[in-house]
Amino acid sequence: MSKVIVAVGYKQFVVDAEIGVKLLDLLCDAEIYEDKYQGSGKENTHHIYANEGHSSAFGVSVDMKLIPNKFYQMAKLAGKPTRD
Repeated sequence: MSKVIVAVGYKQFVVDAEIGVKLLDLLCDAEIYEDKYQGSGKENTHHIYANEGHSSAFGVSVDMKLIPNKFYQMAKLAGKPTRD
């Protein structure tokens, strides 16, 4: 099955293409939540409102790209990167 990379904010996830499409479809229907800082000594306000055609979900960018099977297999073999 084809794989896709789904980027949500600064994280990227690899899933089957069908799951990636479902995930983005679900996020498009999601409402937006915002925790707004009001300043020193004041309580934050909390807001939930309709996603009115924003190109992002939850205030972060969302992207999906198809990856070839050979690329997926090569990257999977490489495993988790080391911290040098």
